Amino acid sequence: MLAVVFFLSACSPENEGTNARAGGDGGMADSGGASPVTAGEPIAIDSRPECDPLDPSYCAFPYPSSLYLEADPSTPTGQRLKIPAAALPKNTQGKSIHSSEYDTLDGYSPQPQILFYFADLDPEGAADWGNPARSLEPGSPTVVLELGSGRRIAHVLEISQQTTKTDPRRAVYIRLLERLREGGRYGVALRGMRTAGGAEIQPSPAFLALRDKRPSNHEALEKRRPRFEALFTALEKAGVARAGLQLAWDFDVMSQTAIAGRLLRMRDDALGRLPASGPEYAITRVEDFTAEQEPHLARRLTGTFRVPLYLDSVKPGGRLVLDAQENPVFQGWANAPFQAVIPRKAVREGGTLALLHYGHGLLLSGQIMLSEKEGIFLRQQADEYNYLVAASDWWGMCREDLGHIAGNVVPDLSRFPEVPDRLHQGILNQVLLAAMMKGPFAGDPRVTLDGKVRVEAGEVLYYGNSLGGIMGTPYMALSPWVKRGVLGVPGQAFSFMLTRSVDFSAFMLVLTSSYPGNFDRLFALSQVQDLWVRAEALGYGARMLTDRLPDTPDKQVLMHIAREDSEVANKASEMLARAAGVPYMTPGPSSPWGLKEQPYPHSGSGYVEWDFKAAPAPQGDLAPDANNGTHLMIRALPAAKKQIDRFLRAGVIEQTCNGVCDPE
Repeated sequence: MLAVVFFLSACSPENEGTNARAGGDGGMADSGGASPVTAGEPIAIDSRPECDPLDPSYCAFPYPSSLYLEADPSTPTGQRLKIPAAALPKNTQGKSIHSSEYDTLDGYSPQPQILFYFADLDPEGAADWGNPARSLEPGSPTVVLELGSGRRIAHVLEISQQTTKTDPRRAVYIRLLERLREGGRYGVALRGMRTAGGAEIQPSPAFLALRDKRPSNHEALEKRRPRFEALFTALEKAGVARAGLQLAWDFDVMSQTAIAGRLLRMRDDALGRLPASGPEYAITRVEDFTAEQEPHLARRLTGTFRVPLYLDSVKPGGRLVLDAQENPVFQGWANAPFQAVIPRKAVREGGTLALLHYGHGLLLSGQIMLSEKEGIFLRQQADEYNYLVAASDWWGMCREDLGHIAGNVVPDLSRFPEVPDRLHQGILNQVLLAAMMKGPFAGDPRVTLDGKVRVEAGEVLYYGNSLGGIMGTPYMALSPWVKRGVLGVPGQAFSFMLTRSVDFSAFMLVLTSSYPGNFDRLFALSQVQDLWVRAEALGYGARMLTDRLPDTPDKQVLMHIAREDSEVANKASEMLARAAGVPYMTPGPSSPWGLKEQPYPHSGSGYVEWDFKAAPAPQGDLAPDANNGTHLMIRALPAAKKQIDRFLRAGVIEQTCNGVCDPE
């Protein structure tokens, strides 16, 4: 289901280091004047003014690049993203994907989809998914460098498998294996690379002019020389010789304020408006069941809770209302839906119910998980382990949003900001649902069945799967109350996950019909991630357990991962674990690169991988041919349920499997 979305550290202070020196000329000049240029006939460069001549294959390649950063002292990084509409793809209706929302960013995503193109590239010798450590070796042909510290960043080179009949060119990715420092400046360098026929790849005329200090006829390129001189100097200090470079460029990462500032402002403003006991609520329906009607539930409650609203509409397509400082502005009150269930066993045998907040999957709803077939595992778990479970909808990517995303956003990606804007409100609603659960709601006679069951008021636990695991990351990072959560089959960076999800291929034709250019689509997926990061796991994983956001307690998370998951790629799950610092529990079926190994039992956070013996997933940006079903399997296993319960109640990850976790 992940594909349908498209259809349908930390640095403190953030402006330290090189970013504070970002200057004029489009934010591309550093302090000091331009380096002397050798005499001679200028190199002729034929390039549109809005395009980057460094990579003539596509207007906005290489991406991301400092070309599109302008000086702005009002932002934490001292810069602002400004991409001209003429540089951006147009859909078949001739409309550019440009939106003024990108202009609110002060840099690029902390784990960008780095794109460029070398024709007929032979990747031999470059780091790949089988050997990421090669990227850190002194002789690596690809280098990603934090310019301030000189630290090399682990990555792999990946040639895209996405092509079209009219455009067989394969774009090239640098896939970062770690989340970059917020507010940091980074350089990318390529050297010693050859074609499949063995020919050495030649620099573009524009890069040759910069590298060899030769004059050019390109005025905008000449203004960039000082910044490139700083880049070349940093690379040479790191042992990367200037003379052998085939292409190099730099970019800046957005600040923490640009990523989380809006959600933090909304959370804090909302808490200031709510009663100390939490949001007001209304129970609109009470359903009692016989054992024949519902074997695991005694009662289901349906209702709404009252939340501060920061959108101009509660309907899909609503946008955040911002003041002159780009902060969300309170727009009144809205009612968000919720359901809650009381398990049958607690009524029959007694016992105390723990409060469990559940996060639903992609384009589903809280009601589906507590009422319909998809959620039978959850109702069974509530009954077996004594949980009062409540759920709401992830506004922005729930069932209600499907038609809007499919009919309005994908055909016109200039409307994409509507998705993360509504997700902001959806995340806030979920944070506030936990506040409702732990307040008077826990003692409401309709909840306790007039005293027949007892509820542990005060502490709320979290459990989410798929989208609920992905969005559970910002939820956990932002919640002032929830200290322990289970993230089932999560990952980070939607733009990375989409083309690797089994369902995305079914909808690629629709995206292609609106954006038929192959590079257009790949660039668009990379660009929208710069906005998506504000409201998904990539923006918050590194702030969930360490270097936490303001006014949040210590957290613990248990990640449950299905090996060779065909809906959320394991690589995306590993990226989230590395960003959050979650160790890999051993024994396990693999050894993910960059994850510390941690034996059972363990008090703290952990990454448990479950092996269903599925066929290996494709290595590139392609989805498996068929859904292997592993994405849904863990949640139904008795061993998984037992491990979840022990972790949620005691914070201990125990080995509930006989050796490596598998279905047996």
